[in-house]
Amino acid sequence: MTFTNKDSSEEVVKFFRNGSPFNEVDYLATSEFGDKNRITEELSVAGNGDQRTSADVFGVDISDMVNSLLVEELRSSVSKTIMKKCTQTKDILFIDASGKNDLEMGQFFVETIRFENLSNVIVNGNVGASIMDSPLFVNNTVQPILSSSTIYHIGSILGCNFYVDPIMRFTHDEFIAFDTIDVQIFDVKIVEVVNEATFTPRTLAKIDYTYNIHFPKKIMVLMDTSKDLGKFKAYQRDVKISDILNKN
Repeated sequence: MTFTNKDSSEEVVKFFRNGSPFNEVDYLATSEFGDKNRITEELSVAGNGDQRTSADVFGVDISDMVNSLLVEELRSSVSKTIMKKCTQTKDILFIDASGKNDLEMGQFFVETIRFENLSNVIVNGNVGASIMDSPLFVNNTVQPILSSSTIYHIGSILGCNFYVDPIMRFTHDEFIAFDTIDVQIFDVKIVEVVNEATFTPRTLAKIDYTYNIHFPKKIMVLMDTSKDLGKFKAYQRDVKISDILNKN
């Protein structure tokens, strides 16, 4: 995978940071997956039209900073797209956490992992902190580069890797489990373009990629609220309707 900046110089690097849940692959078999999830996403920021560079004025060139921010936003955008796809899975695991406080959640998840034989789980920061309190928790040996928008690895329990999604609300009660998420990136470009009508410069970031999610499972935690009970009953109703339709 190649980054191409506005000066057309190139360097081969990995798009995702260390500690990402996404497995960056060079080839995703067409026979297995095809192009049904091939996606192109774009982001851009406007320039000020000043021909002088920031290095000329302040002695520091911020164009690299802008490029880095755009790439970080692309990472966040890709994460959101894949996570949204994960939540659409029909494989849902309901676990009853009623009556449990934050300190008990860590042990509760350990018991769930042992029973369900999970490989990877993405949670929010609140549950992630509870899991780290478990005596069975093993810290990530490779310190991830923390970000306010991209998912990162915190450690493991019983061979199950845990990741924190910083965008996920602390009160969120739906988490994602999966075996692997393979992502093939065809191209990432950062180029400077000029609006033909206004002659205003813009820095454009673009990514072209496809992905494959292996065995996604949505984990829904039922707390002591009528909202959670309503979700569970709605799911049971949908399963019964689906069974009736399949029999007919």
